Amino acid sequence: AFHFSMAVLLPSILFLWHQTLTARFRTLIVAGVGVLLLVGGTIFLARAGLLEQTFVPLYPTALNPYHLFSLQHLTDLANVVIRNHALLPVLLITPVFRRLPERNLLLTAIIPAVLFTILIDPKIGAVRDWDLLSAAAAPGLSALIITLRRLFAADHRAGYQLLLPFFLFGVLHTGSWLLLNSDRQRGYEFVKGVIQHDVHYTSAYYDGYRLIPWHVLAYNVYDDVPEAVRVLEMHLRTHPTDIYNAYQLAVIKSLAGETQAAARLVRDRWYPALLEQPRMAWELSRVFRRADSPGEQEAVLRAYLNLKGDHDWITYELGSLLRDRGQLDSAWALQSSVLARKNMLTLEHQVDFALFAVERNRPTVAMALLRELSPRLDDPYRTTAARLADALARNDSFRIGELQAQLRLFLDK
Repeated sequence: AFHFSMAVLLPSILFLWHQTLTARFRTLIVAGVGVLLLVGGTIFLARAGLLEQTFVPLYPTALNPYHLFSLQHLTDLANVVIRNHALLPVLLITPVFRRLPERNLLLTAIIPAVLFTILIDPKIGAVRDWDLLSAAAAPGLSALIITLRRLFAADHRAGYQLLLPFFLFGVLHTGSWLLLNSDRQRGYEFVKGVIQHDVHYTSAYYDGYRLIPWHVLAYNVYDDVPEAVRVLEMHLRTHPTDIYNAYQLAVIKSLAGETQAAARLVRDRWYPALLEQPRMAWELSRVFRRADSPGEQEAVLRAYLNLKGDHDWITYELGSLLRDRGQLDSAWALQSSVLARKNMLTLEHQVDFALFAVERNRPTVAMALLRELSPRLDDPYRTTAARLADALARNDSFRIGELQAQLRLFLDK
């Protein structure tokens, strides 16, 4: 009831108030209150910076090509009229409606609702959220019900017969919505097809206002890498200096196998913006790792440690890099210091270090860690970890090598 769209009911509320007043200047009083509400609402939206983004502009602007007479807006309006106001034009010229004592009240409710549909930009809701605009159909539906009740007051059977097409229309309308939402992937593909041709989801609309949240949905929820890449590349073309956008695109491209292209996106531009969070620094280092650029990976890790101080993930990743280079003593010193703090964040880290302890001929450390973590692993890795600890206790070198290879599959999966 307190949503912005409910403002369309204010004129009809003022009309009812006007009817109940007995004051001599009641029309002037109600008109004055209406003007105050209109001016107050406009000032509020303007100060909140929402005025331009709430209403569809009369003509295209530098930030918004979706204007009142644009083809897409006119198409959207046709869609709303067919779905929500299909019978409204017929209703307004019906003699029964013109004779209704409630006619003026209904008109004060219908006209603002229709204007709301025409003038409000649908980006105030979610993707093409016409549900918000459906509230504007309520006054028209009320007028239709009242008109039909009067029209068939003397012949209820004819009125009931008229319910059949309304019922069928409702089944088709609601049924299509249920069908699209019954299959998660099918619903997503349908919405994606709409978005790819929607000006609200381009760089031309408020500098890509909707692109980033759509990329997050496409990538994080639906694992749609090509769509996420398409959206981020579109955003990057108009915001070439946006390093955070470049970073997100680099991570996705790197995971998708475009390792060199990913590294080029962030090369020589990551310091210090991408060192604010340890997760960002870790993922950035992985981008350079996959691009076979250990020097740049080390530069990222050491820069984070110098800038922010010690961090378990970053320190451990630096140790892994040193292991790859053969600097095993330095790697052991770094990674064992992290393990000693008991702050390892993932099972993968612990399994990796246990295998490293086996390779470094530290069976006591390896056995203790494997017995500690094996209950938290799922089979078959739980059994493999327990058997590896037993093989280490027996110094069974053949079984140790075999079980090491099996447990390494946990890191590769």
